[in-house]
Amino acid sequence: MLSFLSTVALYLFISASVVQTVAGVPMWAPTPASTSSCRMSTQSQTSHPSVTAAQPGASAAPGANVTTVSEACTQARLDILVSLTVSEDATNKINATEPTTKTAVDAAKQGFVVTFNGIKGIANGIFTNTSAPADSRGQVVQGTTETKTALLSINGTDAADPNLALAKQSLDSAVAAASAVAANC
Repeated sequence: MLSFLSTVALYLFISASVVQTVAGVPMWAPTPASTSSCRMSTQSQTSHPSVTAAQPGASAAPGANVTTVSEACTQARLDILVSLTVSEDATNKINATEPTTKTAVDAAKQGFVVTFNGIKGIANGIFTNTSAPADSRGQVVQGTTETKTALLSINGTDAADPNLALAKQSLDSAVAAASAVAANC
């Protein structure tokens, strides 16, 4: 069964895909500066920040917040969420016949909890138009490391479980997407 955060992430991903497909319009209007990298610039802070797409050459009116996010940055963020959701689901389906495998699966699940708590902090920063707390980024790194270590420790007959292979592969994809976010956002 998917966790609450996994379900929300999947819902957001599907919603974004549907909007882009149905409307035929990107979620954010890319500017020349935002097509190669992801940058967030806030013209001013208000108690209720608004997020709007910047137009090329446009200047923000006083009191308005302008955030420009490239499609590559947004895609990398979604890739992290989807990959982690798939990995978590596959981990939950691992057939742990050996006690050491059960212990490793439990440790991997705890790693996902730490990871998603970090993502929650980062998402809060994105949605409130503030910088993500450094400790949230650290939680994501710590959680994914704990999960990977736990999954790699599974051996014996349980190592042949296809869910284990999918969990590892999806976790690797999430880590690669996180590197893309770090580089582009």
